Amino acid sequence: MSEKLFTMRKRSNKLSLFVLTGCLLTGLFSCTKDLDKQPTNGVTTAIQYETVAGYKQSLATIYGSLVYTPTSTGSNGFLRDYWNMQEYPTDEAVSTWNDDGNVAIYHQLSWSADLPAVAMVYTDMMNTITLANSFIIESADTKIEARGFDQAAADSVKEFRAEARFMRAYAYSVLMDTYGNPPFATDTTLAAGATPKQIDRKDLFNFIESELMDIAGKLPTPGTNEWDALIKGPTGPYFPESI
Repeated sequence: MSEKLFTMRKRSNKLSLFVLTGCLLTGLFSCTKDLDKQPTNGVTTAIQYETVAGYKQSLATIYGSLVYTPTSTGSNGFLRDYWNMQEYPTDEAVSTWNDDGNVAIYHQLSWSADLPAVAMVYTDMMNTITLANSFIIESADTKIEARGFDQAAADSVKEFRAEARFMRAYAYSVLMDTYGNPPFATDTTLAAGATPKQIDRKDLFNFIESELMDIAGKLPTPGTNEWDALIKGPTGPYFPESI
């Protein structure tokens, strides 16, 4: 009996040693020989921004954030939700269509952050700012130079960057007007590794104003951009009037 027990223990020890050795050997190998791997989705920043067309696609995404309607979120899209927030609480618009119960809440001036449209306008504008910041970072002069664009291509990307800065300023103006003191992040603060913090409404207004004044002469010339995209205007850029 004791000899049989000894044999079983011996086999158990060998099995444990085998398992332990296997675990140790596994730790010495990586899944691939190259640890500096790129994402497997195929479209990295380096690939997306290697052409002017790639920059234009990303810029279109920023514009598209104003009309994109995510599914299963209760959103009607930014433009409609923002219109509802601006008009239904006033005498300018009255609706008896109240299937979702939201319109009556506006008419009764009893909305809160729990109202889907109120939450989604905030989310949509923060998304627009995030997309714009990413684009502005990738269209910095140093990035344009490093990617080897000729002068004509570089000038186009710089105009795109001005458009992205306008879109960011517009999104911040909506947040300032509707919510007061939103979290504040720009390409500069993100590059410094700063965590976004709420910004005072007056300081945000000053930022928006300075951005619009700076890009006024950097937007595309009329007749050179796609229909309905931003261009230089005779009266200057859009300015928010509320503070």
